[in-house]
Amino acid sequence: MKKATVIAFLALASIAVAAVGYEADLSSIDGASDLTDPPLIQGVKLESGMPPGIEPIEPAGQPSYARLSIGRGEFTLLLDRDGDDAQLYVDRNGDGKLLAAADSHERFTLDEPFNIDGTTYVVTSISPDGARLTVDRSDDHVDPKPPLLVGYPAPTFEAIDVDGNPFALTDFRGEILVLDFWAGWCTPCIEELDILDLVAATLSERGGALIGIDLDRSFAAFLAAVDEHGITYRQVYDGPDGPISTLYRIGGIPMIYLIDEDGIIRGRDLRGEELIGAVDALRNAEEGGK
Repeated sequence: MKKATVIAFLALASIAVAAVGYEADLSSIDGASDLTDPPLIQGVKLESGMPPGIEPIEPAGQPSYARLSIGRGEFTLLLDRDGDDAQLYVDRNGDGKLLAAADSHERFTLDEPFNIDGTTYVVTSISPDGARLTVDRSDDHVDPKPPLLVGYPAPTFEAIDVDGNPFALTDFRGEILVLDFWAGWCTPCIEELDILDLVAATLSERGGALIGIDLDRSFAAFLAAVDEHGITYRQVYDGPDGPISTLYRIGGIPMIYLIDEDGIIRGRDLRGEELIGAVDALRNAEEGGK
């Protein structure tokens, strides 16, 4: 029954190319239970069922799917409607999967432009019943959102630390790097500080580094937190809506990234002993490969 439902949807998701935009019919599925059990999804592979190895999450509302022919290929869309709120997911890389995590590089608000193959598109209209949407090219260029997944390059940035020293993420090629997004008001962040001190000391001994990226509401609050907790490893004040946290699409803290000597993400959202173990394992693997 579930297989028939999905196949029927794919057959009904027709595509029409307009003179100034692209339209896609969205055939609604009653709920995630029509796709897989349990009725929770992390992402969907548009075949007969949930692909293996994906952790499911619950959609916010009623999902609708379509295929849209734009640019040089055909891309899958997911419109997740929850009352007056909606999220759009675009299978940008054409791998047949839609990543539905909060910091997904394939997740957009309805008024947010998205980049496919170097061209920027934006949703310009959606029918009242949610069964049809129109996508047009946008004159406002946006870069593609970088994936924030293990195995992908860590997004690069330049910054000035609290001591006034400029640096770039690429300066740490050849070293293991840990990025800790935190704030003084964040109790779980403060609870991680003892572990982070150990990690910073361990990395320092082997030529690696730990950098704190602070999201406090003011520079004074940031300095007060550093002083109160005796933090000695390198710090950058990014603020509540700063460029680094925006680049990494930080929606909750603490968020910790482990980056290898080639600038590849090897762990994310690590805490406590799990972080220590991941750092040790990566250090041993890279030392063993030399």
